[in-house]
Amino acid sequence: ELPARDESIDRREIDAAARKELTALLGADGFRKLHAYRDIYPERRRIDALQERLGKSDAFTADEASQLTQVMRQERAAFEREVQRLPGQVRFNSGWPETARLRGVEREARLKFGEAHIARTEAHHARIRERASAFLSPLQMQRLRQLHDERIASDQSSIIWSRYLAPARDALQEAEAAARKKK
Repeated sequence: ELPARDESIDRREIDAAARKELTALLGADGFRKLHAYRDIYPERRRIDALQERLGKSDAFTADEASQLTQVMRQERAAFEREVQRLPGQVRFNSGWPETARLRGVEREARLKFGEAHIARTEAHHARIRERASAFLSPLQMQRLRQLHDERIASDQSSIIWSRYLAPARDALQEAEAAARKKK
């Protein structure tokens, strides 16, 4: 059995009271449709982001968008299971396994986890691209790759900030506080 994931924020979760109210309002079938829509919402957002990068002639067809959504959702579920098996208190910011962070350990251990997680995320993205290459055009694949590369670059810059700049900022703040105490 997998350990329960600890999410700092997961807006996909609906508490029992809200579930009961929504079911009463929408009916059981309506609630299932809402839940299904919410379940793929992250993928739909990424599809929309990709559509914005494509010209009208290169835009996804409804079938391509549906297939890519399905591939991304399946790969997200597999990546979640992979991340849940990792040792330590792993949390997902916003419910995405790509945003997994290690909690309850010293800074250096968190940074090492983050660096290793970038490699896991790159592999996750590569699996999506490998499967999507069967039905997307070369330009669509290029835009998907750009989106993935931007995510990785963002994660890498976060690690650099945490490793090198945050300690300098903290030291400066401590020095400023000490200087104010002397006045």
